[in-house]
Amino acid sequence: MNKRFTSGRAPENYNPADIARFYRDVEKAINNFATSLSGIEDKVDRVVRSSNARQAVATGATGETGETGSTGAAGNHTVFVYKRSSSTPDAPTGDGIPTGEGWSLEVPIIDGTGDLWWSSAEQTIANVLVGAWSAPVKILYED
Repeated sequence: MNKRFTSGRAPENYNPADIARFYRDVEKAINNFATSLSGIEDKVDRVVRSSNARQAVATGATGETGETGSTGAAGNHTVFVYKRSSSTPDAPTGDGIPTGEGWSLEVPIIDGTGDLWWSSAEQTIANVLVGAWSAPVKILYED
């Protein structure tokens, strides 16, 4: 019975053909590994070259200062508020969030106290009303 050569030393009864096959398998595995490393090195090299090219573009010579541009947008935003009511509520009033009137930024939970309504308004970055709050809109809900 022949034993396979699988470690750093040969067993007592070894077959020279098994040893040669073992070394060929090891050499093949090493070559496959080296090929994989080469592929990885190529990919890393392409990424580095691409990164260096982008950096060269980003750090090019500074040009002359251009003309001052026009004033940007006001930064206005739309605010949505919600309220539960069994009848059509009055539209919110005033700047900011009209919390004293029962309106809220949070959608109220379903608790059987009325239908869900929403209203919206455009406000400046400082929460100053631009125009007026929209008429309340009923959000339909069915079980």
